Order: sequence, then structure tokens, then C-alpha cells
Amino acid sequence: MQNWLVAGLTVVPAHRRRGIAARLLQDVVDKVHHSAAGEPIFSVINAQNLASIRLHEVLGFEEVGRAGTFSRIEFTGGEGVLLRRE
Repeated sequence: MQNWLVAGLTVVPAHRRRGIAARLLQDVVDKVHHSAAGEPIFSVINAQNLASIRLHEVLGFEEVGRAGTFSRIEFTGGEGVLLRRE
């Protein structure tokens, strides 16, 4: 089993709120499903980024934990969210 991790998925501010992040994240989900069906996908997000958390939830991710660091990533404000999609 492999671990798939999404981190640092960012859209330039001038291009936000156009569905770009949703298409990028959905493409990641589709590619993992195609190449490794049944493998979970993890994503780490700054806890202050509520729009990103909501987007992940819409695409089937569920929160599994919060911490100051995940995979050596530190978060502004001191807390990150780990999400998982089966």
C-alpha cells in the first residue's frame, strides 16, 4: 500500500473562486483512483483555510486529525488539518 498525500495545492489569488482548485483536486483524486484504486488519499491544510477544508469535504475527504505539523509541514497559526479520502 502506498500513501498518497496532497500538500501545497495553491491557486494564485487573482484566479481564485473560479473552480480551479476543485478541478485540480478532483484530477488528483481521479488519477489516484485510476492508478491505485482503493488507496486512501491524505491532504494537509492550514486550519485557518476554511474554504479549502470545505472543498475537500465536498470531494469526500474527512478530517482525521489536527496538529502543529504534518509531514514536516508547519502551519501559519500553529495548526494544520489532516484529511483522508477513501
